[in-house]
Amino acid sequence: AEKQSCIFIGRCADYVLKDHPRAVNIFITADIEDRIKRVSEIYRLTSQDKALAYIKKMDKKRSGYYNYYTDKKWGAAESYHLCMNSSVLGIEKTVAFIRRFAEEKLGPL
Repeated sequence: AEKQSCIFIGRCADYVLKDHPRAVNIFITADIEDRIKRVSEIYRLTSQDKALAYIKKMDKKRSGYYNYYTDKKWGAAESYHLCMNSSVLGIEKTVAFIRRFAEEKLGPL
């Protein structure tokens, strides 16, 4: 992050880079129906129950990791510059929105 632009996904990056002047901390979620559909497609899960179980397991792991190492609550808005529900705009428009947000905060990318 000190030498060039980069993207960190997870791993408490918002906490680690909280004082970095060019950090843009974003939390993205989606409606459970969209999450089930996406997880089912990516991991070729044959039932909604399996997809939901996977989502719950991963959310528990992510929140446990984050909460343990940061003493903060995973997904809490005060930890991020922007929180989004990608179900509202869809993935492609969410990506475009985030890019515009980052450009507004940092200047041209």
